[in-house]
Amino acid sequence: MDGFERRTLAKKEQVLGAAFDLMNVENGKGSQALSIADVAAHSHVSRATIFNYFGSRQGLISAVFDRFLAQIAEGAERIVAQDLPFAQVMMTLTRYELDRLSHVSEQFYRDLMRWYAEDNGPGMHDLRDRYTKRSFGILLGLFAKGRREGSVDPQYSDEFLLLYLRMMTQGALDPSIRDAIVPYSEQFVEMLIRGVAPPPRSVRGSGHSK
Repeated sequence: MDGFERRTLAKKEQVLGAAFDLMNVENGKGSQALSIADVAAHSHVSRATIFNYFGSRQGLISAVFDRFLAQIAEGAERIVAQDLPFAQVMMTLTRYELDRLSHVSEQFYRDLMRWYAEDNGPGMHDLRDRYTKRSFGILLGLFAKGRREGSVDPQYSDEFLLLYLRMMTQGALDPSIRDAIVPYSEQFVEMLIRGVAPPPRSVRGSGHSK
């Protein structure tokens, strides 16, 4: 990477960081109120350069959301790659994701969910497909680790486990309870882990004897 490319990347990060901060103003209107003029003023990058980088206001908003999701995924991959027991990885991963989400405004989170589910702009299908595959890859690696350690019941398929985690976490990520659950993250993860753990041998044995 030459000097020009490094400067371009640095400027893009300035713009994305400024836009992210503006979209997270407490009690603000999120992406709805974002203007290129404000981003230019906060990032010290000209409006013309911002349009050149991102094409449009909506292009910038999409880039902010894409960057946020990519950062979460990168952090999750680092956690899963650590040589830690399954339960500890689950605890660390859940705390990390709840912490990241607790540091964005409620409006930002709502805008993010709406953008991810409803935006059909250029490249959105590929972006959703890429992020879904990346997320599933992280979780499937975690499930495999849990099975090797005997922490995940082998009778549960990957498909079922993905549905189980989705069901359990969607409520926790609801903006109305997102912040309230942070102090209970340890108990929340304990429930997740117990739900996928193999039953005690005595219980499983008594079930087979009937």
